[in-house]
Amino acid sequence: MGMHMNILWASLHLAFSVPVSGNGSCTLPSSHKGACMLQAHVQTRAQQGQIIAKHKKQVHFPIEWVHVPKCGTSFINTLVHVPGACPGIPDNWTTEEMSAILPQGEHLFCQEGVDVHRIRHRGVEDVPGWEEGKGRFMIMVRQPEQRALSAWYFYIKGKIASGKDPSASGYDLMTHSNVNNGCVVKMLVRQNQSGCAGDSVSDKEIAEAKLRLKTGFAFV
Repeated sequence: MGMHMNILWASLHLAFSVPVSGNGSCTLPSSHKGACMLQAHVQTRAQQGQIIAKHKKQVHFPIEWVHVPKCGTSFINTLVHVPGACPGIPDNWTTEEMSAILPQGEHLFCQEGVDVHRIRHRGVEDVPGWEEGKGRFMIMVRQPEQRALSAWYFYIKGKIASGKDPSASGYDLMTHSNVNNGCVVKMLVRQNQSGCAGDSVSDKEIAEAKLRLKTGFAFV
């Protein structure tokens, strides 16, 4: 009995540790076909479970998109096409047609599905309020230094496009970095916050921002 159990344990250990490539094909020799089949079966069942669990989650409207500057503006392309979010919006809609879903737009597709007042860079306490939107917030974030650099290049590009010297005002990369420090935290916890401007964040604010990400967001 002991020997059979050892063989079974060895087989299961092999099956759950065999290397499987991204397309699901086994990279072991044909002599390990059984282990490969078991691993593939486990992998498929896990993927199916994830898909089913994902679709069981009901989307609650309106979606409160926290639009952090330079953090996936194109994410709105996905949100507006969530079933039921913006009925009638064209399939090929992109962020270039942003006016179509903003309050002043001629065709307001997202009346109840997406909170259009959040399309800009307003903090959660500003619109709609943390308690009011809790559970319906969604956000895209990125590595802070990369986000700040992206915002810096966007600033420089805008100055050049308007025919102005980016260095004339004395606003340099270091100043920009200090202003943009803690941007996501500011947007998650501060009153009347829009974008990244403001004093440096405190440890208390950082702790509160982490808690809010864990407890009030449907997607991060």
